[in-house]
Amino acid sequence: MNIKQLATNFDVLYRRVNDRSKVTEFMLGQLFERSEAEEKYHKALEKISGQMQNSGGDMDDLVRGVKIDLNQRAQYYKQFNQSYKHDVEQAINELRQIQSQFKPLIQDVLKMDKEIKISCDKYDRQKEKTVRASKEYEESAITLEALCWNKECNIEQRSKAQHRLNSQLQYKQENESALRQAATIYNQAVQSYCTSLQNGIQQLTTSYNQIFSIAKDIVMKILVYEISKTRNLQYDSEQFFKQAEIYLDPQNDPTAPGPSSQIGISKENYLKVNSQLNSSFLRSIADQISLNHRLNIKRETTASSAQVENVDSFDIFLANQEFIDDLKGVTIKLIGKVNNKNKPKNADEQPAGVQQMVNKYKDQYGEQQLINTYSFIKHVIQQTQEQQIKGWKNIPELQKRNLDEIFDSKFFRELGCIILESFRQAGCSNLNSYGFKNMHQFTQKLLEISQKEGELTLVKRIITMISTIYTIDEHEKRFFLQDSLISMQIWKQIDLWEGLIYTTIESEIDKSAMKDTIQFSNEQIFKDKNVIYSNLLTLTLNMINFKVDKQEIKNILVKYARVFSLYDLQAQELLKFAENDDQFIICSSIFILLTISKLKLIRKYCLKKSSYI
Repeated sequence: MNIKQLATNFDVLYRRVNDRSKVTEFMLGQLFERSEAEEKYHKALEKISGQMQNSGGDMDDLVRGVKIDLNQRAQYYKQFNQSYKHDVEQAINELRQIQSQFKPLIQDVLKMDKEIKISCDKYDRQKEKTVRASKEYEESAITLEALCWNKECNIEQRSKAQHRLNSQLQYKQENESALRQAATIYNQAVQSYCTSLQNGIQQLTTSYNQIFSIAKDIVMKILVYEISKTRNLQYDSEQFFKQAEIYLDPQNDPTAPGPSSQIGISKENYLKVNSQLNSSFLRSIADQISLNHRLNIKRETTASSAQVENVDSFDIFLANQEFIDDLKGVTIKLIGKVNNKNKPKNADEQPAGVQQMVNKYKDQYGEQQLINTYSFIKHVIQQTQEQQIKGWKNIPELQKRNLDEIFDSKFFRELGCIILESFRQAGCSNLNSYGFKNMHQFTQKLLEISQKEGELTLVKRIITMISTIYTIDEHEKRFFLQDSLISMQIWKQIDLWEGLIYTTIESEIDKSAMKDTIQFSNEQIFKDKNVIYSNLLTLTLNMINFKVDKQEIKNILVKYARVFSLYDLQAQELLKFAENDDQFIICSSIFILLTISKLKLIRKYCLKKSSYI
């Protein structure tokens, strides 16, 4: 089995196991919590039955095999409430123990996936170098041969050509050796990745069967309890045990198609599992955005009722989230501190939340580690206050510290972004040449690592800020930080811009969902489409400023105008903007006024059209 098939099987199996565990956990939780009285338990059975009917899959088939109306027999269950509650609680603990193995398993696979991509990139680069070296060697050999045939060529010229040929041969052999070494490393990474996937598939298959066994056993135990109380159900229970014994997954293969495949959330049953009413036009198209399954995006989530209910579920991108949240308490006060230059400095002053954080997490993370973190934050605040006055004339941290190590932590990447924002808010946008060089180095590394880690919200914030920080060049003109970063390769990655579009529109979707509580109207649709249009307009201007290929920009705009169902006039205006970028950059203020007037015309046209409908 090739590596692509292994990865596909692992992905399918993981989603199926994860979905099955959630369905099973939901059922067990309802059995445990909704058993105090006959009426409440009756309603719980109806809810469980409806949930399993919507989800489909093993649990629905298994319970359906009992061939007994659970709702009519709910009155019998209350008599053995305490007995089966204990068994259900034990089953929940076993299920959570299985679920706890998912996170390290996924982290291991993601780590191997990252390593194989790195080794593949190194191999490709080395292969290009080797090809160039071979071509140069061939050219040197041809040159030497030509000199040998040329009677007018002297011995010295031939000697130089021979020496160059020998040097090229040595360089070629060195690159071939490096290529073989890179190939060996890549093959080892592929082998390790395949082994990791195979082990993961084996572990997930075991978990798959264990989860089914837990669900099957608890239903069987409930039936056993029922037999002890109601003799008239003996025949039905015997039929259930017979069906439970013969029930098997299709072909004994969890990855094969069959009843189990319906547990996974797909396009067909997505709306059944997530039966939330659309609150706006933006929310109605949110499900169309599937870019987060192929782009390197880490979502910035906000607290919601759904997250509170699933507080125990893990997110592979958010390790130690409570620790991160407490650290954010430090950053809240940071901008205020660095902007208030007249405030007397107090070396012992503690940012809000730090001492509580140290006391709370010192056993888990180590008190010394947290104290060092706190000391560094105080140092950053003091340094930023000083550098705002000096204009980054001298920053020892950039010379003595490794920026890769500093920005390896998400918290310090956010802190770095806030430092940049504080300069703009403090009115310290004009830097001298030396300070501008330091700021360039700082921002470039922050951009590279944030983009590499998929933190597109930070990238978007940085793009906004670098258009305001500048220095005065030798021609007494403003040279912006944005202009010094245009040569970075990240701007040529179309996935980056698609991810920024996704992140931006997703945040607008979340805002719309919080503000709107009723079904959307034509007026709301118009407003939401204008929100999308204005955001796409801003991102188009960013792509133009960073010299993205014009045709690539137009391809992106056509794609997302279709995804977000923009009006034809809006799509046409975006394409005109991308096509005539040189004119619009010069006359941006005029374009904004024209755009506003056209938006009003679009609104009148759409409302008039909807009235006819």
